[in-house]
Amino acid sequence: MFNELFLQKIWFLQYFNKNDLKTECGKTLQIVFPGNANLNAGPDFLNARIQLNEIEWAGNIEIHLKTSDWFKHAHQHDKHYSNVILHVVYLNDRYDFYQSPVLTLKNRMIHLKKDLLNEIIRSKYSIACFPFFKKRYLTEEIKKHLLQSRFERKCAEIIDLLKFTHYDWEQVIWILFCKNMGHHVNENAFKNIALNLPYNIIQKYETDPILLQSLIFGMAGLLDKEFIDIYPEQLKTHFQRLKIFHALKSSLTDVFFLRMRPMNFPTIRLAQLSALLTSHIGILNTFLIEDDLHHLRSYFKVQLNDYWENHFVFDKISARSSKMIGEDLINNILINTIIPLKITRSYVRLGKIDFSIVFSLLNQIKPESNRIFQYFSENEKLVESAADSQAMIELYNSFCSQKKCEECLVAYEMSQNN
Repeated sequence: MFNELFLQKIWFLQYFNKNDLKTECGKTLQIVFPGNANLNAGPDFLNARIQLNEIEWAGNIEIHLKTSDWFKHAHQHDKHYSNVILHVVYLNDRYDFYQSPVLTLKNRMIHLKKDLLNEIIRSKYSIACFPFFKKRYLTEEIKKHLLQSRFERKCAEIIDLLKFTHYDWEQVIWILFCKNMGHHVNENAFKNIALNLPYNIIQKYETDPILLQSLIFGMAGLLDKEFIDIYPEQLKTHFQRLKIFHALKSSLTDVFFLRMRPMNFPTIRLAQLSALLTSHIGILNTFLIEDDLHHLRSYFKVQLNDYWENHFVFDKISARSSKMIGEDLINNILINTIIPLKITRSYVRLGKIDFSIVFSLLNQIKPESNRIFQYFSENEKLVESAADSQAMIELYNSFCSQKKCEECLVAYEMSQNN
């Protein structure tokens, strides 16, 4: 048996037979708009519109597996549910329910074929449905739903961070940028740099590259030794003074160099971050308000300190090479930091997430390279944009890797077309 969350997805995508819809009390029903998913307390979908006996109603929708769940959850005592215009359930087990019209979906849903589902569950592949999977099963509606789930979660994480910082947007942007620049291996260490080095201190040194670099490298614990080269020794001297002046505490999380390409070394990432901060005054706020992708990308074209032309780490010369911020990293920052920040800002200001921003921007960005895509298909090209790749990553992480086939909308789509 599926859970309530799955039924919410069925409602969101309208994956049921809508011919001759009627409520339990016999009223004809037409769904004009299923509503917006609610991230907060209250009904599951807000601002829906329906027609009952050709009279239009506007309000909220609540989803339950059974009608009796309304009383189980004590909604009858909660004012948030006073404007529910339709109670959508899988099974109606209460015929004395008068709070709102009830729509039962039990006989309108097309269930997963048991033989196909059992074959999927017994599968030996990393992606259980690998023998059956085709790109066409990841419909636009399902893709948008996966993206919505993914970015709602990112939005919720940012809101938690906003609450933690007392809604200091600049500090939140700074924390997320640092974390993103650290990538997977050093994201916690880089995040701790931002937590221990407040953005209001960063702002004092945006016009002095050397002092800013000394703060960032020092807070990463990379200036705690004797150096041969003049540049790192100079940074160390400045940091010792600034650390006392601002009463700073260095991060307790070590940065790692092992098992990564030199371009991903924390020294290079921190040098790039420092160059970004000193290239334009208030650059992080600019990322938040600028919507043009071409302009956003242009801000990443920054010049690092000359020292890094022939170094990947301090005191060790290497062949000269460009250390400019690459396209893959720019795309990663756009996807995982800038877009989530934009939709969170929209949510805080307007009370809802403008997913048109997400879909529009992601469709303009190249897809990430990720090994999980080959788990789904060996021959078919599955991703053409970041919208595709982000949806596939969400599909894998939330369903495939956990074998939640019975809750997966792609499996639901597959069962109808096999």
